[in-house]
Amino acid sequence: MPKKPDLSMIGQKYNMLTVLELSDKRNSYGRRLYKCRCDCGNIKYATRANLLRGEIKNCGCVYRRPKKDLTGMRFGRLIAIEPTKSDKTRLTIWRCKCDCGKETFVRSHDLLSGNTQSCGCLQKDKVKELYINGTAPSKLKSQKPRSTNTSGVTGVWYDENRGKWAAEIMFQKRKYFLGRFDEKINAVIAREEAERHIYGPFLEWYKEAHPEQWKS
Repeated sequence: MPKKPDLSMIGQKYNMLTVLELSDKRNSYGRRLYKCRCDCGNIKYATRANLLRGEIKNCGCVYRRPKKDLTGMRFGRLIAIEPTKSDKTRLTIWRCKCDCGKETFVRSHDLLSGNTQSCGCLQKDKVKELYINGTAPSKLKSQKPRSTNTSGVTGVWYDENRGKWAAEIMFQKRKYFLGRFDEKINAVIAREEAERHIYGPFLEWYKEAHPEQWKS
């Protein structure tokens, strides 16, 4: 006995589609299609499963909306010059000129949302601002060990060739070797002493000279 068609969906709305009637049209699998009206006014046909699962949400009109003309508009350090092609998400990619002189290609969404504001030079400049004479005070304050660090203390590691714990410290692009020790605790103490003598005066100066950055 053939399955009774589901008419309960008529009049219901699924995303942007309102079901008008169960049509005589069928898809390639022989399933009946519902005739629906999209919010934009166009007609779209879809199966019950298409609608309930959200596989079809509109007639496709959202992909045909007029694209905003960004020509000549500024986004941070970027000036949009011209649209090129669209990516897989159907967002237009714009050729842009950066204030530094370089050209770059950016998706319209990233320009409008503010995700991209330069060719990359803005991020580099922000990183440079963190450093004074080759040293970033914020990094000295945190001193978090790198992911490759196995001792749990920055600048301390186990020298397998000599069977000893070694300690070192880096400051203003110069590395200071602090020695090798039989016990890890002695290497840690050497590192801490070096931080007090080398980092201490610099951080005190920075705290007085740049109080706002110190608090951040």
